[in-house]
Amino acid sequence: MKKLLYTMIAMSVMTFAITSCDNGNADFDVVDVAPVISIADPGNVIQGQAVNIDVSFTDGSENLSQSTLASATYDLSNGTASVASGSFTVPGRTASGTVTVAGGLAAGDYTLSVTAVDSNGNSGTETFNFAVTSDFSVGIIGSATPTGWDSDTDLNFVTGTQYEITIALTAGEAKFRANDDWGTNWGDGAFPMGTGTQDGANIPIATAGTYLVTFDTSTGAYSFTAQ
Repeated sequence: MKKLLYTMIAMSVMTFAITSCDNGNADFDVVDVAPVISIADPGNVIQGQAVNIDVSFTDGSENLSQSTLASATYDLSNGTASVASGSFTVPGRTASGTVTVAGGLAAGDYTLSVTAVDSNGNSGTETFNFAVTSDFSVGIIGSATPTGWDSDTDLNFVTGTQYEITIALTAGEAKFRANDDWGTNWGDGAFPMGTGTQDGANIPIATAGTYLVTFDTSTGAYSFTAQ
């Protein structure tokens, strides 16, 4: 009788152990957490130059694959003002994308906020703060400018890749260049509007006067408007 009792107890213990170790979906609680977001440091960001920030995503489920990435969005702000926003394509459990501001940014402090949501509705947000410096200048130089070919007269940054200045010019020639150096310079033989190219021709200033001069570093487009 005791032997039978011991046998029944042993079988009960084995049944409990097997049931407890079952890791099937019906009996195993899986912890599903928010997506993990990683924002790469863009390094030294210069005013007016293109900005590219890489972002990667990983679904946050643990133990078993219980969810996939469903959506991801970003917002780039300067203080309380939104500068750029958009979304990423996030198929599967891992994804990556790039936040690009082709026209560049004005000098200042910025915050990139990225949010991702998985198929179970779990949401994760990551932020990254960075600064844009003004270590980039665009100047106009030439015989038509106040300082001739000896030095540049810097244009004022407007936004993105746009620069402008109101300046008194004499009849002569001019070119645009970056950072007071001939390594990057733009010129073209057209006046009062044209598209400057690297090492292009000098721009002929036909008539002396005061001009609003505009220049776009991304396209090379320029204009001289008499004031």
